[in-house]
Amino acid sequence: KVVGVALMALHIPALLIGNRVELPSGSFEIVEGCSGYHFFMVSATLASLYGWLWYRRLKLTLGLIAVALVVAMIANWLRVFLVIYAGYLTEMQHFLVQVDHYYFGWVMYMIMMAPVFVLARRWEPAHADGGPEGGLTPFAASPQRGLTPVSVCFGAALAALAIAPAAWVLLNLT
Repeated sequence: KVVGVALMALHIPALLIGNRVELPSGSFEIVEGCSGYHFFMVSATLASLYGWLWYRRLKLTLGLIAVALVVAMIANWLRVFLVIYAGYLTEMQHFLVQVDHYYFGWVMYMIMMAPVFVLARRWEPAHADGGPEGGLTPFAASPQRGLTPVSVCFGAALAALAIAPAAWVLLNLT
């Protein structure tokens, strides 16, 4: 419905029938895998983990989760709109329509989530118990090693995100 409103606002001739978007040059079906459920779950998980590691108040964690979920929905709406718009502009010949829009969605999601974690960092309490500089140090992170739970989680998430594109490239080489 949100994408339909955006298409109408730009005067793009589109007919919305359930989960289908009919354009003069072709049609799109927004299937369950494209519904944004994955973005929603990842956002809830990352925001919950961040809140658990760095916040001392449930209110801050719930606020971060809410912001992350809203950004996830907006990212998915934008992704769906851009794929349909690319199809409209190129008579369904664009790379996003013909080849792959899945990884485009994840890249867009990661870019849109970056400001959420900048905001999360700003929400951290300025003074808390136990930190060398007054900040929180969950799990007594060692300053000598330079590793914190957040940096370890961030590195693991980046590694996990790199696996799928690398596998896709390797599988297409054969």
